[in-house]
Amino acid sequence: MRILFLDTKPNNPNRYISRALFSALRRHALVTEVVWASYVDALDLALEQSFDAFIAFGGEEAHNPVVQRICRLIP
Repeated sequence: MRILFLDTKPNNPNRYISRALFSALRRHALVTEVVWASYVDALDLALEQSFDAFIAFGGEEAHNPVVQRICRLIP
């Protein structure tokens, strides 16, 4: 399973939480690859590569049009 991971708060003071989740996903037996994305490259990654899942972690500062577009591209 390939996962695209986006922390929706670019300047997150609690980034360690999203990094811990990202790290746990990388170690999961069913995950072949998890890609950390930012708002700069998330949409391009979703358009150019094949992912099985999309995780938008947080939501406090989610730029909803970007997240919604990616959700339409990735199950």
